[in-house]
Amino acid sequence: MKILSRILPALNLLCIRFTDGGAEVSLVAYTFRKGKAEHGEAKPIADPVAEKKALSKVPLVAVVSGKGVITKEAAGGNIAATVTSDPETFLWSVSEGKISFVRREQVAVMTDGLEKAGIRPLYTECLPEADETALASVAERFRSEYLKWRRVLKPSAEGSALASFIAERLMLPVLGVLLLVLVANFALSARVNGDFQEANAELAALRKTSSAASVAGDRRRAALEGFSRGLPFRASRLSDRIAAAVPEKITLTELAIAPLSRAPEKGKPVQQSESTVVIRGETSVSEAITEFTTALGRLRLGTIRLAAVEQDTERGILTFRIEITL
Repeated sequence: MKILSRILPALNLLCIRFTDGGAEVSLVAYTFRKGKAEHGEAKPIADPVAEKKALSKVPLVAVVSGKGVITKEAAGGNIAATVTSDPETFLWSVSEGKISFVRREQVAVMTDGLEKAGIRPLYTECLPEADETALASVAERFRSEYLKWRRVLKPSAEGSALASFIAERLMLPVLGVLLLVLVANFALSARVNGDFQEANAELAALRKTSSAASVAGDRRRAALEGFSRGLPFRASRLSDRIAAAVPEKITLTELAIAPLSRAPEKGKPVQQSESTVVIRGETSVSEAITEFTTALGRLRLGTIRLAAVEQDTERGILTFRIEITL
């Protein structure tokens, strides 16, 4: 109820007072604040149809009083029982132990014209006198007894009317929230798109790196598999034959079979000088180098080339490098 009174914080009372000369119509606006109904000044209305726009903005309750409205005790009376048993003939309201009623045909003179113009009160109250106190009681009953969710959700004309007022009342706030969401989305979309593109770029780079690493791994595995399968000759036997030909005055410092042709580089396949043997060593006499190359020639391993001979003056020795192409 509190939520509904905040959503629908206003109520219009269409006061119809029947007289000998016809009917006097006025409009009293009520506002619900802090759980109380506060009323405004009564505004006379000469032609209710001309005031359709004002009467359709907020919920409307018709209040009938004056000539033709009869008030009796509600309990223990035959009249009250007769009235309540014939709803097609009488329109009534019960308040403070009394029942006020009027014939529907008298009220229909006014309400039928309003309905044809599209002005439909939610319901009609009957009062002996439509003074300020009585009208305040009508507004308070509407707030406390009538304005409930079960009535809004009830499949009836009254429920549909209340639901339409709630929808109209909430339309602007909902549209405002949607507009704020759209503005926030527009403001954040550039940043989100930038982050998304950056993430895509990082993902692409990661995939490229992963692919390159996978290719390099495949190359390394292929090289290891090729090495594990062995060279076109038995490396151990070749090493033994070369070692047996080394003179006593020579010290071998390196014996490389199918050495690397260049230093390994990241992301590139390992390159080897297949069918090549590199021998490095040192000696104190040059004749030992000549003796070693001659011994290697007798082994008939392939083409033998003395690639380099250098003198280490500090140590007083000669260093050499021999290459054999098998």
